[in-house]
Amino acid sequence: MSIHIAEVVPLRDTSRRRACTAAIFSFLLLFGWTVFLQWAGNAYSSEFSGYPDEPAHYVTGLMVRDYIASGFSQKPMAFAEAFYFHYPKVAFGMWGPLLHVGEGVWMLLFSASRTSVLILMALITASLAFTLSRVIGSEFGWAAGLAAGLALPSVLCVQTYTAMIMADNLCAFMDFCAIIWLGRYLRSERLRDAVLFGVFASLAVLTKGSGIALALAPPIAILITRRFALLKTWNFWLPAILVAVIAGPWQYVSYRFLSGIGDVRHVSWSIGSVYGPLMLHILGPWLLPFILIGIYDRVVAPFASRTVDGRWAAAAAFIPAFWLFHSFVPTGSAEERYTAAVVGPILMFLAAGVARVAAWLPARFPYRARAWALGIAVGCVFAGTVFAIPQKKSYGFAEVADVLLSQPDFAHAVVLVSSEDQGEGLLVSEIAMRDHRPGCIVLRGTKVLATVSWHGEHYVPRPPTPEETQEYLEQISVSYLVLEMRAGKEPYVHHRNLIRMIAMYPDRWRLVGIYPQKTHVTAPGSRIEVYEAVGQENRPRGKIRLDLRYTLGRWIER
Repeated sequence: MSIHIAEVVPLRDTSRRRACTAAIFSFLLLFGWTVFLQWAGNAYSSEFSGYPDEPAHYVTGLMVRDYIASGFSQKPMAFAEAFYFHYPKVAFGMWGPLLHVGEGVWMLLFSASRTSVLILMALITASLAFTLSRVIGSEFGWAAGLAAGLALPSVLCVQTYTAMIMADNLCAFMDFCAIIWLGRYLRSERLRDAVLFGVFASLAVLTKGSGIALALAPPIAILITRRFALLKTWNFWLPAILVAVIAGPWQYVSYRFLSGIGDVRHVSWSIGSVYGPLMLHILGPWLLPFILIGIYDRVVAPFASRTVDGRWAAAAAFIPAFWLFHSFVPTGSAEERYTAAVVGPILMFLAAGVARVAAWLPARFPYRARAWALGIAVGCVFAGTVFAIPQKKSYGFAEVADVLLSQPDFAHAVVLVSSEDQGEGLLVSEIAMRDHRPGCIVLRGTKVLATVSWHGEHYVPRPPTPEETQEYLEQISVSYLVLEMRAGKEPYVHHRNLIRMIAMYPDRWRLVGIYPQKTHVTAPGSRIEVYEAVGQENRPRGKIRLDLRYTLGRWIER
């Protein structure tokens, strides 16, 4: 007996070491591939220009970082208002806090640089890919899991938002973890699995409100498995209680903020109908047969005998849950970025479909060889039809921020930025990243020269003329004026007033430079003019009022 134990224990230890080594190798490979895709897409050399919300996500995380570093020196709202006054792109409360708190802690431990925060985004996507690879690997083998893991960050909607500071991939990661624990609960009915499903569902909701789609997954999974007796057990309802307690209060706060932004939200069949083609676009129509075969093999065929495995039932349930939520919850429009949440389940069924088709092929070759050949063919179809590396654009605001911060008097300067598009947020985020916070005051034209809602509705210019604009800028001692002109964009009235003001008062404004001046910039038709005020030295600054009635419901002034 002692010989038997001596033989078995080292074998078990060796097996664990090999599994651990394989897991570490898989994660590093997935992380490296994700970072490479970011780099190839110009993410590390561009501003936060991928989506209008991106600068707000960065600046909000930076505010959390500074609040932690201050030792929680003030009440949160007082600190946030003071920070916003200097860098007006904070949006804490508009989304769940998980991404911004995670950013803040990450920035505190490492740095607030662009590279640092993009590495965090890569870690989130790589963690989702690694989790998927483990799930598929446990069913179809390590190689199949790794292939699916490499495919996930390559999918266009995932890849696009990995190159940005956005919450969608983090929400997708929390969604997928919740689905896995829901599947385990359907297998085991254990309290621990129900609790972990509730915890990850709460984290999804605390990332974005779209995480609420998970609420529809359990009832659909019950229909798929036909295990209606679970409805009578208290632990089936426990996750809903956890979500209400953990994430409910924040959702209420967020709703209060969002209700005032003036966003037009509605329910329309035209919105719901868009999500079908968007989900089809994830892997393309050529791979749809394999996905459908996977759904048939893992869900439809076992349905009659009530043998649908919990993991596959949960994955299958989340796809219609996602569609129903985004179709019938009031929203502005359908957006491809939300479909990142269903990429993991779709890849699971693709893997199942490839495995089933490989089993159907003539047995002239071993199953492993058939599965490898078919998997390679599927990979080639994906690479040749839908794979692409989207290029993130640069506009020159990073260059402008460097020029401004090099000015000797910039520490106490007042900078006004006005743009025909989303340039205001780009400059705010670039200055905030580099500044000795709190330092200069950055003002946005849409906040001090106009009244406008979050999404650009209800626009009213103030002051209404170039002459009054010049008088107001002198009153609040604006030191530098940054004007972005972008081809094909219709400027706001206040932006046109600034352009006319510069022409009317050439003795009051000195041209510092026209940017971009670097050759790597990829956005054609963008021109940024930087002006310095003449004769504003040592002039006392008047009170600045920022219109936040659409979010906080009031003005703030200092």
